[in-house]
Amino acid sequence: MSLNAFRQIIHFYAQRLKRLGIATLLILLTSFISGISLVLILSGRLEFFTPRLANFIVIFVQWQAFSLTAAKLGIDQVVFATITGAPNLRFNAASHVLKRGLP
Repeated sequence: MSLNAFRQIIHFYAQRLKRLGIATLLILLTSFISGISLVLILSGRLEFFTPRLANFIVIFVQWQAFSLTAAKLGIDQVVFATITGAPNLRFNAASHVLKRGLP
């Protein structure tokens, strides 16, 4: 292996690690902003939210996170594979969740 080829390999992996680091930072930053926002809403420091509306917003956000987790159990990948393989096939999501998601 020549020195030039080795440098290209190192550069390739350095770029991938850099992109991975930026993506990780963005994910953590959005989670941090969401957490701070929920703290501000629940603490009553934002006066334009009534306590009832603040409770609704927090419960809504939690249910959205739960729903997203349930949806990402692999159902989307199975449906995509089924549809691209044979468009006439039907997929039963309930059996997939019961067999693969719950255990």
